Amino acid sequence: MSMKKTTTAALALSALALAAAAWAGYGNLQPAPAADGLSLAHDLDDEHVLAGRADSVVTATVVSRSAPVDIDGIPWIDYTVRVTDTLKGPLAKGAQAVIRQEADYGPDGTVVAYPADPFLTEGAAHIFATRYSERIDRHVFLDAVHGRVPLTPQTTATWTDAVARQRTD
Repeated sequence: MSMKKTTTAALALSALALAAAAWAGYGNLQPAPAADGLSLAHDLDDEHVLAGRADSVVTATVVSRSAPVDIDGIPWIDYTVRVTDTLKGPLAKGAQAVIRQEADYGPDGTVVAYPADPFLTEGAAHIFATRYSERIDRHVFLDAVHGRVPLTPQTTATWTDAVARQRTD
């Protein structure tokens, strides 16, 4: 066998071995815990699953936003929200709660929102699906994209149904 063919065969076997090892390891992956210690493994597109895993599903209006707090190199923003309706959980209508949102640092060091997870706006109404973390004494979105949605008649109907038919698979 020529040197070129031997080298090509060795590279192909190495690539195959690497791919096999990666595939074998894939099945052993565990979801990374969120910064608050809650596991976020779930079907992100299914409101019924999110409702089942949420401690609270509420409609709420954003009252205020805190300055970013750095925790282990990750900036977090706390929002105070006023609950306008409770679909699930202990947060009562009229209650205020603090919801924490993860952010990022831009190239210049400023705190920026993730593209799929824009900062909340004061006065905006949303439906929030959250888990409560005793460790940080905050509610945390179950999922940035699907765990908080603008409040509309359609999203209210969707989440009312999701809570009524919630599941945890």
